[in-house]
Amino acid sequence: MMLTSSRKKHVLTAITVAITSFSGVCLSEPAVVGVSQQAQNKQSLPRPAKGMSKTQVSQQFGQPNSTEAALGQPPISVWIYPEYSVYFEYNHVIHTVLQNQK
Repeated sequence: MMLTSSRKKHVLTAITVAITSFSGVCLSEPAVVGVSQQAQNKQSLPRPAKGMSKTQVSQQFGQPNSTEAALGQPPISVWIYPEYSVYFEYNHVIHTVLQNQK
């Protein structure tokens, strides 16, 4: 996936904000959970698979709680469900991310 200059700036800004906002939490918490260990209680949860169309996702999983408009080129949009977020490139799923445990 090629990122445009503006998309690269957006991604770098998001990474910087994430690192900055989590740095205090990581320093004060006795145990840090690695990315592969997050949302362990949700790993078996049925969720949209890579390649599914938006129509297939809405038919099988219902309408999302909210959406984020497409950004960049290729356009990447996000549908947000209670347990996960679904990332689309154009009209097809490229990734589903589980919400972390609360």
